[in-house]
Amino acid sequence: MSGQRSNTSTITTSVVSILCMDVVQYCFEYLSVKEVHVHRRVSKLFLQTWVRCFTKLCLPYYSLRRWQLCLGGKAWAALVNGEFLGGSTSYSCESCGTLLSSCSSSLVVTSQVSSSFAEVVGVQLPSRWRNSDNIAHVTALSNLTSLVLRDNHIGEAGAAHVAALSNLTSLDLRGNYIREAGAAHIAMLSNLTFLNLQCNNIGETGAAHVAVMSNLTSLNLNLNWIGDSGAACVAVLTNLASLELQSNNIREAGAARVAALTNLTSLNLNFNWIGDSGAACVAVLTNLTSLNLQSNNIGDAGAARVAALTNLTSLDLRSNSIGDAGTTHVAALTNLAYLNLQSNSIGEAGAAYVAALTNLTSLDLRSNNIGEAGAAHVAALSNLTSLDLSYNNIGEAGVAHVAALSYLTFLNLAVNNIGDAGAPYVAALTNLTSLNLYNNNIGNAGATHVAALSNLTFLELGGNHIGQACAAHVAMLINLTSVIST
Repeated sequence: MSGQRSNTSTITTSVVSILCMDVVQYCFEYLSVKEVHVHRRVSKLFLQTWVRCFTKLCLPYYSLRRWQLCLGGKAWAALVNGEFLGGSTSYSCESCGTLLSSCSSSLVVTSQVSSSFAEVVGVQLPSRWRNSDNIAHVTALSNLTSLVLRDNHIGEAGAAHVAALSNLTSLDLRGNYIREAGAAHIAMLSNLTFLNLQCNNIGETGAAHVAVMSNLTSLNLNLNWIGDSGAACVAVLTNLASLELQSNNIREAGAARVAALTNLTSLNLNFNWIGDSGAACVAVLTNLTSLNLQSNNIGDAGAARVAALTNLTSLDLRSNSIGDAGTTHVAALTNLAYLNLQSNSIGEAGAAYVAALTNLTSLDLRSNNIGEAGAAHVAALSNLTSLDLSYNNIGEAGVAHVAALSYLTFLNLAVNNIGDAGAPYVAALTNLTSLNLYNNNIGNAGATHVAALSNLTFLELGGNHIGQACAAHVAMLINLTSVIST
């Protein structure tokens, strides 16, 4: 997208990002670590580019490669020439269309904004502000309806400032340690319909404060340790359509309370301990289309209860104790498009039952034991675009069956011992963009076949027996943004 001058006097986007310079510095530091230490590559030309732009921008020695890919075109050229933070021209990000403009204050404002902040309706502040005093300045934006302050450690004092924004309808305070006192402040925002308080240590008392917010339709209280008592408090919010209560020490009693929320269409209770009895409670929520019960000590009996939720299109039951008998019940959920049964006790017979779910586009059976015969059953799911069969002992014969799934774009076959003989079958899946073949006894011959997959953007070949020359050949795949071959 070409550069353009912003002369608009009204808001044309709903979200504004405000970056102070220490945040910009942090971003570049993070990207540098990501590129140099993870990808282990940086070119001489790239370093020369850094010298040209960062000596003018007075920023430290950090990577710009990913920013270059995001900005592209004239915006990147302006950055290299030192114009980005000092000129009056606004450039657009080629990946998202957001305008990148500058101002004379200590803040860099991103997006299309009017000459006065009075008309701003949405703000997103990045991580690492950390100072609740900074948040106080945001309260001047009295027309705000949307605010994102993730991971800023604003605490109770910052929450008190946010509570002054009475027009807010959407608020994200994930990871801010506001605790129960901060939740009391936030509860004053009676117009909120969306609230994310994940990882804020609000506890049962904080959940009681949130319970007065009767207009909420979407609530995220993940990682707050609210317990069964907190779940009982939340259960009075009868307008909720989406509820996330991951890792909250909720058991059967709490699940029974949540079951009162009959308008729910999406429920996340993963990493609690509701068991088969709790699954029976949840099964009365017949409007659910998405359910996550990962790591809840659910067995075949619980799976049978969940099978009553015939409107489900997405179901996550990973890391429970479900065997082949449980999958007979799951197979009744014929509307499922996404199913995750990772780390259960499913074998060939269970895979055969799963194969009845012909609407599936995404299936995860990682760390079961379906074998090559089970892979043959899975291969009947012709609509799959994403498949994880890692740690399933499917071997060369199993991957030959998987090769029939021509729509796959994501495939994980880690630790299946497919060998060089199995690699040509993988190479037949020409639509793949992400492929994991970790620890599969693949050598140079197999890697050469894999190198024909020209659409790949991610490739994992670690733990195999690939020589340096062949690894270099694989790295020539032009679309790759991440390759792991050691």
